[in-house]
Amino acid sequence: MQALDELLPPLYEIQDPKRRQLTLMTIGERMNIPPELLSKELKIKRNKNLFKNKNNDSIIRLSENNLGSQDEQWLLQSLLRKGKLWPRVREHLKPEEFQTPNLRWLYEKLLQLPDAVLQAFDPFTLEKSDPDLFQSLMLLLSEEIPSHDFGLSLLRMKERNLEIEYQEWLLHSKSNEERAKAALKRRLEEKNLKEIKQIIDNILSQ
Repeated sequence: MQALDELLPPLYEIQDPKRRQLTLMTIGERMNIPPELLSKELKIKRNKNLFKNKNNDSIIRLSENNLGSQDEQWLLQSLLRKGKLWPRVREHLKPEEFQTPNLRWLYEKLLQLPDAVLQAFDPFTLEKSDPDLFQSLMLLLSEEIPSHDFGLSLLRMKERNLEIEYQEWLLHSKSNEERAKAALKRRLEEKNLKEIKQIIDNILSQ
């Protein structure tokens, strides 16, 4: 694998398909690996490299000083590994609650799949039907995920969005009465969020 990591990147620069295929065949013969497997690996590495080099590559890569983006990434990674969470999370988390555009796009795409598929999810089923989604998911799953509290990540995401909504409510409030109603609404929503976290925690403990 280390040899492949060193040999395959230079092939990105070979524009002539015939020359690239001949080079793959030569590498395959020397390493006793079928050329078609090398070609597939090259495609994955090339797409992964292009994805990382986009201007918004920080969308997938963790940002050390952005806990919100971390929570969004951790949540998606956990959902892909713990399919039993999908029905409840689908019910309580909307795509627009993701602030990181590419992660929002991934979540929207995944929501289009039925729970039965997501509960035993295999990203390779998307390799031909949706190669863009497949490559994005493979990159996401290749990232190391630290030990974390799934329910807490979900709670922080929703609390962040609730704070934004609360500030908008205050901005449009024209009287002390309206501001008091906004504060009451916020308290009720915070109580609801804690109940959602408890539901998620109960599922995880089963």
